[in-house]
Amino acid sequence: MLQWVRGGFPLFWLDFSFPAPEFFKPNNREALACSDFVTASISDLLSANAIMKWPSQPTCVSPLNVATKANGKQRLILDLRHVNGYLKLP
Repeated sequence: MLQWVRGGFPLFWLDFSFPAPEFFKPNNREALACSDFVTASISDLLSANAIMKWPSQPTCVSPLNVATKANGKQRLILDLRHVNGYLKLP
């Protein structure tokens, strides 16, 4: 478990599903309404090398969402429900 915290959780494709079928879903309504927050969050993730720009549009694009707590704090969410069906989980 500590290894996952330090290095991230490894994802493995199911043998029959690589690559995943083409999928594109637009960002959720809340992400569109909070576009400044989404842009700033993506910029922060790029600066931290937590994500990288891809040179072309990927064939599997999952939507972004924003969760807002009662105190107003926002959190960026990548909705990977579609991808989960193609992964081998421990």
